[in-house]
Amino acid sequence: MRKFILLAALLMAVTPTACASSPQVETGAWIVRDQLADPANIAPLCEEIESSGVDTAVVQIRGRADAYYDTSLAPRAEEIVSPPPYDPYRAFLDACSSERHIAWLNVYYLWGDMEPPASPEHPVNSSPEWHLTDRDGRPVSEYTLLDRAMGWIEGVYADPSSPGYRAYFVSLAREVVEKYPVNGLHLDFIRYPGPAYGQGGLLGASWFNRYGFDARYLPATFGEVDIEGWLAGEMSPAISFITTAKLLWAGMRAENVTALLRDVRSAIGEAGRDVEISAAVVPDAPAAFLEKGQDWRVWMKEGLVDAIYPMSYYGSSERVGGQLEKIRGEARALAPNVKLWAGLGAYIKEPSQIAEEAKIARGLGYDGICLFDCGSVRGVKGGFGGYIREIKGDKKSLPEGGASFLIDSEGYDPLELAAVKAFAGDALPEGWQRSVEARRLEFDSVVEKVIPSLISKMSEEAGPSMEWEELAGVFRYLHPLDPPERDEEQLALIEEAREKLLAGVEMEKVAPEYSQGGTKTFGGVLPRRYLRSGEDIDRILEETPEGGVTEPLRVSNGYWIYKVMKKGGGDVVPYDKVEWPERRIRFLTELSAALKGAGVELSSKDAEGSNAKSN
Repeated sequence: MRKFILLAALLMAVTPTACASSPQVETGAWIVRDQLADPANIAPLCEEIESSGVDTAVVQIRGRADAYYDTSLAPRAEEIVSPPPYDPYRAFLDACSSERHIAWLNVYYLWGDMEPPASPEHPVNSSPEWHLTDRDGRPVSEYTLLDRAMGWIEGVYADPSSPGYRAYFVSLAREVVEKYPVNGLHLDFIRYPGPAYGQGGLLGASWFNRYGFDARYLPATFGEVDIEGWLAGEMSPAISFITTAKLLWAGMRAENVTALLRDVRSAIGEAGRDVEISAAVVPDAPAAFLEKGQDWRVWMKEGLVDAIYPMSYYGSSERVGGQLEKIRGEARALAPNVKLWAGLGAYIKEPSQIAEEAKIARGLGYDGICLFDCGSVRGVKGGFGGYIREIKGDKKSLPEGGASFLIDSEGYDPLELAAVKAFAGDALPEGWQRSVEARRLEFDSVVEKVIPSLISKMSEEAGPSMEWEELAGVFRYLHPLDPPERDEEQLALIEEAREKLLAGVEMEKVAPEYSQGGTKTFGGVLPRRYLRSGEDIDRILEETPEGGVTEPLRVSNGYWIYKVMKKGGGDVVPYDKVEWPERRIRFLTELSAALKGAGVELSSKDAEGSNAKSN
């Protein structure tokens, strides 16, 4: 198996040129499982799909660790209205005969409802040892709705580091391709839910065995990693250490997800089935690696996937087009034979905007365009066929772009590989590998000479707790590829929300109307925030009185306004009673002091930095 990764793609600019013999772009549809629940819906669904001209039907048969197909390995989905022998997927395959059929399975997402599944055989009930834990070691299966909102997580996930779950899922995938005449297997939710998960579980234990300190001391969220600043030695020793740890941790998480995919590929090969393996992926490759453990560039290079479907659902056509262009350049340099499917968000956009985005995808030479999702647009004006008609057209013939430098991952330090994958630019600076080696030596030295005594000192001391605030917030998201007018629009909305709060409107009414993401619910409530010295946002929060509302605050991915609900701190608390968010900040502070005591001067950059989702 080829094991290469992209070091840096020095991509040549290519201009799309029409060609008389250009093939027509393929069209596809994600078909969510609810469309299969009622047998009476199958025939009209297939008639609409076939009349619309869909080439590939990506049909969800595993949504929440349950089955919309015949199997003894997973519980039958509770939403299926007819008892056996009704087999939803078999019924669909029998009725829809003209499309390519791709079986769509969610990988790690197990359950979304608050009530547990009825079946005792469902992994939520039967296998708690498979459940993902958060950064504090709490299983996400114990979360309340409020916990989910504050944790920006959809529901219960399986832990990618669980070997038992990995083996179980591989057996499911193999059974599907052996039992049904599918053309492919499509994997979704093949990722962590976010950066703040896994530190307290099996992988956290592995980290401790390797490096001798608890992974829960690492920052709760990643944010953007300044690889060039880290390589150049421009960070303070403490922040440089934390950045090294972040990269190593991200590499360990991603390797667990990739291991599952390798096992799926191997099992299907052993089954003797020649089926396409594809994955739905986060469009931004560095963010996918750092935040989600989804290393899709390596998947492509190793030949673990035959196609990727970047989920470019959100935002303006400029954002979607920018994502698709970046992906096209990287993918063609890495693995020209891997198919590219532009995943577009028909469920939240008008046909005219989807048509504009589809035109961009065709111009970039994408092999296919897949719409999410069929069921959401069946009843709107023009129906699903209206959307499909908008995305059809000729695919452009483009020269294969991109001189690239490749290295064989065998024999290279994991830190080098993580630095490459986290880097968002086109070319790392000259001599970058020597710099990585220097950072690694520094990290190893601190782990050996400083960390043991530091942890011992911290755990023996009782002291006053840090100042903290209970906050509620409104958040408006921005992507780096959004046009300036989008920035203006989001700022105007956040200012409008602030004016309402200042006028006395309750946060419980403002947050649902104006906020995006986890703060849209539960009155915008956020986890307790411990205030860090030298942090600009925390300085502003400290100056804001209880009941006060901050000015709009620009962060890396949008705007926040905060309402300070309560202030506290200063009580003497034994270390074993200190919450992990505070321990993380204390760890960084004490590490900075310890390194300074060792004769290493600190710079003004010695702060963990703000993160887009609050701590």
